Amino acid sequence: MTPFRRAAGPGDASAAGEQGSLRQAVARSERRRERRTAQGRWRIMALLALLILGVDQILKWAIRATVAPGEDWISLSSHLAIAHHRNDGIAFGLFAGSGRAVGLITAIVLPLIAVGLAALARERLAVAICGALLLGGSISNLADRLLRGQVTDYIDVDVWPAFNLADVAIVGGVGLFLWVLSGDDHSPEPETGQP
Repeated sequence: MTPFRRAAGPGDASAAGEQGSLRQAVARSERRRERRTAQGRWRIMALLALLILGVDQILKWAIRATVAPGEDWISLSSHLAIAHHRNDGIAFGLFAGSGRAVGLITAIVLPLIAVGLAALARERLAVAICGALLLGGSISNLADRLLRGQVTDYIDVDVWPAFNLADVAIVGGVGLFLWVLSGDDHSPEPETGQP
């Protein structure tokens, strides 16, 4: 004995059509929300990068304008001073004399890094902050290398080569990025609510 099946009528097609339209509307709304969230993260990344770039360049300009190279401006302690140093190599004075070459390589690689970070920032605010730190610091030091052939450093610690705010931002951005990546490996799986 076969069970009775009601024949599909015009009302069923209408209900299926309404469900399909509802699903499409929800999907469009979700895409708009994701796009707004990504744009907000990109704005945060750009504004923070510009802030780092601006503050670092102002500090470098002030040091160059008021302190002779190799001289201290303010000694904050016997181990810490604000001073005027020049670095024509890469970090910590490595590859001295290669400032413009390093600048050219950075100018080629930096846009690729920026695009990659912007794509990752769509998903996570922490990556947008990493990107801002890396880009703001890198662009500031790149500007020095391309315009002057050397980077102005102004934070002098006895036990460490002289550095600047851009260097702090770059190191902080890399450290935060590695922390975010390591958190992805150890994060628990989200609960689905099913047994």
